This record gives sequence, structure tokens and C-alpha cells, in this order.
Amino acid sequence: MIKFLWKKLMRNKWLTFSLLLGNILLIGIASGSPLYVTATRQRVMMQDFQNVAARRNTFPATVQFRYTFSAIQEEHALQTYYETRDFWWPGVLEDIGIPTETTITSFILHLQTVSPVVVRGDPANQSRTTNFVGIDGIEEFVTVTHGRLPAPYLVDGNILEVITMDSALLQRDFLMDELMRFDTDIPGFPNGLYMRIVGIYEPTVEGMAFWDLAPGDPRITMYTTADIMYTTFARNFTSGLSLQAFWTEVLDYTEMRVTMVDHYLDRVAHHQEEFRAHAVWWFSQNLTHALFGQAERTATLNTTLWVLLVPIIVMLALYIYMVSRQILSIDTNDISVLRSRGASRFKILYLYFAQGVVVGVVSFPIGLALGVLITQVIGASNGFMELVGREALTIIFTPDVFLIAGGFSLCSV
Repeated sequence: MIKFLWKKLMRNKWLTFSLLLGNILLIGIASGSPLYVTATRQRVMMQDFQNVAARRNTFPATVQFRYTFSAIQEEHALQTYYETRDFWWPGVLEDIGIPTETTITSFILHLQTVSPVVVRGDPANQSRTTNFVGIDGIEEFVTVTHGRLPAPYLVDGNILEVITMDSALLQRDFLMDELMRFDTDIPGFPNGLYMRIVGIYEPTVEGMAFWDLAPGDPRITMYTTADIMYTTFARNFTSGLSLQAFWTEVLDYTEMRVTMVDHYLDRVAHHQEEFRAHAVWWFSQNLTHALFGQAERTATLNTTLWVLLVPIIVMLALYIYMVSRQILSIDTNDISVLRSRGASRFKILYLYFAQGVVVGVVSFPIGLALGVLITQVIGASNGFMELVGREALTIIFTPDVFLIAGGFSLCSV
């Protein structure tokens, strides 16, 4: 049967080639429509993220998780922190399903009072209140105008070096290089814990997006590294410390897919509701600025494309029909011979059905490749024969592509 079918196809090789070509064009044009619609929606979504980044001068896709130590009993606070860091937060990220580009870990110690070791001014008015923030990567986004960056360890075992802005010195009455003692007794430091401002900084213009993610007010906050904050305050946590840990994830929005928008919005809304009124954990995100309204913005594109493609598809269907009729007219004598030798109507129909299946199977992958090519060419043009240097469309194969291509292939058979 296979040998006979092969000989039959080769005997009408030019008509078979014409039939194959018609099927390839039909599948390519039909599959090109959903491919182009999805690719265009993907491009629109990427442009929305880029516009948010330019307009707000911030990272356009971030999620943030906060853990409050003081909301847990003191003896369980550190263990709960470990569970949050290693289990709860990674679980939330996995559920949302967007790859992470950068992770920023930070700690903030609220409203700590410190006093100068050497009394100056009014002896009854020595205490100063400030916030301490430890954050990774701060050295990349500051310009030190006076002094230096802080040491990444406790100097002499109990002196915390920090940097701050000029405004903090003025508003909190601090002096550079002045040794100040923490008024709160912190376990692990029987001789007391001290701090010293060793540098004055100004945020860089390029680092404004980074500072937008940093906890605390940079104008009145003391900054050091996250590791020091962890080893000094988290591991020695006491109920007298108002300590919080932050995990900020800068998501790689270029890896997001427009076909998953509903999933992203659903999971983000779920976690926002889950932690909305929670004293221990807090969840925040800025994804929805770019994700809302994606479907509405491209709702008419699919209908418009099909209106334009229907006449072409009808002409290709007529072309396939005419070529098939031509093949049948040539095969009239062969059909008569088969009938005279006892072949049933079913066997003859099966022979031509098998021929159609072979043409459909061969043309299916080639037609899909043609659909990809058509999508890329249309995406790179402004109009007829007007190609521009636009960024290539991202090709995304959805179930609709295969269903439409398969449906037209079956109709051709």
C-alpha cells in the first residue's frame, strides 16, 4: 500500500507539489494570525513595563516581602525569620512564577536611641533617635563626599560603622567620627554596642531606582551592610528592638509571557489579600501598573486580522480544490482499473485519504515555520514593503496556534 501510494504521488509529482504548496500556504497564513496577535500583545506588555520604568524612574517589576521580628514572641522570632527566609518567601515567588533578576536583602532597625560617649551640650539632652538600615549593594549607588564607606564588620567587636547624608547630621545633631553608644542593652554585647558615622554620601542619579526600593528615609537614616545588621541585631534579637527584614525581588519582566497575565494577576492578588492585615508578614508589588488592561488594548486585533485573512484563505481553499480535482481527473483510469480488480469504494477512498494525510503531515511543520516567518516580517514593517529596524517580535506558541493549524490541515484533507 505504501509503495503504491508513493508511486502514485511521484507520478503526479508536480500536481502533488502544487497541492503541498497550497497546504503550506494555508497552514502558514492560518497559524500566522494567532502567532502575530500573541507576539504583538507580548510587545505591548514589554513596552508598558519600559514606560513604567521611564515614567516612575524605578524598577517596573518588583515584589517585596517584610518580616517583623517584634510581632513574634522573642524566643521564636529568629526561628520564624529563618522559616520566612527559607520557606515562606521562596514559596510565594515560586507561586507567582516570574524569574528573579536581582535580590536585595535589607534590615531596618526603627527608632533606636544613641548617646555620645563624650557628653556635649546639655547633659540632660544627649539622646538622639534614628533608624539603622543594612542593605546589600549600597556602595554601587552612592558617592561618598566626606570620609569613607563603613567597614563590613564590627570594629573592635562592638563598634558599628555607618554612612548617612548631610541632612541626618543637621536634623539629628550628629557629628562625623563621634562615638555613640546604643541606649538599648543588646544580648551578646556585655560592654555595650556603639556606632560611628564614618562617611557622608549623596545618592547617584543612576541609583534612584535602587533607593526607591530601600526601606527608611535616606535623609535621616544610618546605613551599613545587611550582613552586619543580621549578625548584630537579628541573631541577638531582643523585644526592645523594632527590627524588620525585607526581601526585595527585582523580577526579570523580559521573561514574562502575555499568555500568563491572568495567572500573574491572580497570584499577586491572592498574596496581597493573604498578608493584607497580617502583623508578622507584609507583601507588596508594582506589577499591576503594567499588567492591567492588556487584553482590552489588543482585543480588536484578532478580529481585524481574520477579516483581512479570510479572502486569502478562501482563495487558497479554491486553489487546493482545483488541484485536487485535476489529480482526480488524471487518476480516472487508475480508479477504473482498481474497481475492475475488485477494489471497494472504501479502499479507493482510503487511498486518497492516505494521500491527503501524507500531504497534511508534511505541510504541517513547514506551514508553522512559514507562520513564524510571516509574523516576523509583519512585525518588522511599518507598511507595505517598508521594513524598519524594530526589535523582533517574541514568538510564543499557544494551543490556539496548533488547533487552528491542525483544523485547517484537516479541512484540507
